[in-house]
Amino acid sequence: MLKEKRAHYRVQLNLPVLYLVSNDQAPAIIEAMTCDISDNGISFYTDTFHKKGTSLKVTLPRIFDAPRPCTVIWHSKKHHDRYIIGVYFQQSMS
Repeated sequence: MLKEKRAHYRVQLNLPVLYLVSNDQAPAIIEAMTCDISDNGISFYTDTFHKKGTSLKVTLPRIFDAPRPCTVIWHSKKHHDRYIIGVYFQQSMS
């Protein structure tokens, strides 16, 4: 049996999520679909690639009221135009 290495328990979640990317160009609001969530982060599927360290603001209406600042900590390409990214909340939910 594999031992869980994560510090926080994750819950599978399949809800729409909106996130804001602020960069040198105009800010963009992108729609995505969640994969899972924990007290310290969330992962979601997106059509847009984001490098590790990218700052985002995530809005998940059924889970928290205001946009949460977060940082991309990992990414993985699933298909030629589909990615899954993991973000770390800059402030824990608990």
